[in-house]
Amino acid sequence: MKLVEILLKVIEMQPENAQAHFSLGLSYLALGDFMRGWLEYEWRWDAYGEKKKIVGNAPLWEGQDIRGLRILLTAEQGLGDSFQFIRYAKVLHEAGATVVFLAQKPLKTLLQSGCDYIDQVVTPGDSLPIVDYQLPLMSLPLVLHTGLDSVPAEIPYINAQEQLVEYWKPRLSDKINIGICWNGIVFIVRNICVKW
Repeated sequence: MKLVEILLKVIEMQPENAQAHFSLGLSYLALGDFMRGWLEYEWRWDAYGEKKKIVGNAPLWEGQDIRGLRILLTAEQGLGDSFQFIRYAKVLHEAGATVVFLAQKPLKTLLQSGCDYIDQVVTPGDSLPIVDYQLPLMSLPLVLHTGLDSVPAEIPYINAQEQLVEYWKPRLSDKINIGICWNGIVFIVRNICVKW
């Protein structure tokens, strides 16, 4: 029996099983079924016993016209997830929104200077500007109806500061190649472990 079939069976028997829904979301995403995957991925909050990252009183953005409005995007997981998903902020910026990103402290300088589509970067402890809407960063693919053909893929979407490029250019040989690799996601459902 395939993992998706097992998870669907678990959900049929236990409709509120958050871990099964979340794992189903990861499975769908791994299979390239983004529409169902992102929808089930929203169960991540309950699966980990966390509250949705809501700051202040601004309502959650649900995809309505954002032109001329301010939106607060909130980092919710690790630094790598912020690096991967910040590209979605450009979609909002191009739609006419003013984008404010509540980032992890180590990312503030890089994102402030390297992402011209982010209008303001704040970190926990900073005073927050007044916004019209907010959304956890990793909910953007769902709200934007992201499929395989609509993942924001313009490269680079984070740029290095020009003065740092100039500083390091003579110090690094042309023969140095640097690669970055993040760990895969491991999830467990009813004693089934799958590496994605």
